[in-house]
Amino acid sequence: MEMHDRIRDLRKNYLHMSQAAFGSKLGVNRDVINNIENNRLAKPEQKLSLIKLMCREFSVNEEWLLHGSMPMFVTPDTFSLDQYLKEKGCTALEMEIVKAYFELDAATRQKVFDHFQGRLSAAKERLTAAADASQQQKEEAPPLELKPVAEMTHAEIDRFSEQLRQELHREKAAAVKSPASPGSGTNGNGPPIAAGSSGADSATG
Repeated sequence: MEMHDRIRDLRKNYLHMSQAAFGSKLGVNRDVINNIENNRLAKPEQKLSLIKLMCREFSVNEEWLLHGSMPMFVTPDTFSLDQYLKEKGCTALEMEIVKAYFELDAATRQKVFDHFQGRLSAAKERLTAAADASQQQKEEAPPLELKPVAEMTHAEIDRFSEQLRQELHREKAAAVKSPASPGSGTNGNGPPIAAGSSGADSATG
């Protein structure tokens, strides 16, 4: 069986279409299909583009159409929801919930979606507000009264340690932004000079 015979066989015995209907799907008229099936197409290069279009439009295996190599039709890629959910680490219960959701009609699914979207948005707002309040409380916490460590509670020790840590960080940041000017507290070239020293060696008594 030649290629033009396979095209006729495809159209008549598998797709059950007339030449006009077959041509309409491919964007050509009946005469073009008739010429292809009788192997007398005037422009052979046009046949190649139509073959690719046939394969794409009707899920036909191009190797079968060109050379007769089976299978005749291409099996489309399938999507396995179970496999996808397993790859995402879903539990058996979560998989059942997802399947039950998709068994609902479209209108009910939309209501379920809106419900959970509203709940999630509200939960997010509550978490954000709680975080902001906690941060504000830390910033507004009054300084601790200094007292012997033995008299401090664990909570007071933790607060004191945190405030001390923050104060050290602020002092470090300020020191980085405003480094000491050259010569300040030094002789300009060496280490700091002790208070009351003239900077010169004192060899006399």
